[in-house]
Amino acid sequence: MVKSALKILMWVILGVLAFLLFLLLLPLLLVIIFAPVRYSIDAKVGEENFALVRVRYLLGLFRLTYEYPAKEGKDALTVAAAWHTFTKPEEKEDKPGVLPDETPQEEIIPKDVAETAPEKPAEEPPEEPSNKGGSYQKFKNTAQSVLTYPHLKTIISLVFQCLKKTGKVFLPKHVDIYGSVGFSDPSTTGLVMGACESLTGVLGLRDKIRLYGKFEADNTDICLDIDVRGSVSIARLSWPVIWLVLKKPVRTLIIDLLRS
Repeated sequence: MVKSALKILMWVILGVLAFLLFLLLLPLLLVIIFAPVRYSIDAKVGEENFALVRVRYLLGLFRLTYEYPAKEGKDALTVAAAWHTFTKPEEKEDKPGVLPDETPQEEIIPKDVAETAPEKPAEEPPEEPSNKGGSYQKFKNTAQSVLTYPHLKTIISLVFQCLKKTGKVFLPKHVDIYGSVGFSDPSTTGLVMGACESLTGVLGLRDKIRLYGKFEADNTDICLDIDVRGSVSIARLSWPVIWLVLKKPVRTLIIDLLRS
């Protein structure tokens, strides 16, 4: 009786401690999930090429910076966490003409001994037990069940919608790209401008990306001013996946695959 009571008391204490630990870690988990990863791109392409990419997470606790051209005495790519900055280790240059103090000498085998030495027979690798038949049959059955699923077309349509929603999450909030594009062949310039016009129309960035074609350019002439800023979080990225899994055809397919 006493042992059972002590056992119940121990489990109650462990449960309370686990609950308190969960309450302590819950705010940290929520911050990690909902904290946005902010990024910015400032670049110029043309006579003076310049690029500055910045990524920040958790109010600047984690930072990534890329700058081109790099300033003197600084790395082009810098990764920092809190107060510590990670840089590439310095590569040691091998000085030519300097040999180590002790150099291993090759064994000198007499010619007669080398000629008369019997050759060692090549060792055959041990045969490994293979279970390819069972795994292949299981994969074949799973693939066949997926391909013959009655709601496969609906699931493919839902997957494309999920990818579209995920792509919208990555779209920056602020886009300002201005410049001109020209090639030696006017037809190439026309193709590039047509592709840019179609792409900006699909993404809804026609007013934010303003490009003009230089059809009279003799050589490749590209001049761009790029200013892009945005943010993305784990919560926003996971929402399209949760939306996809909650759909009845996808949920039913996952359950059937887990049961098989």
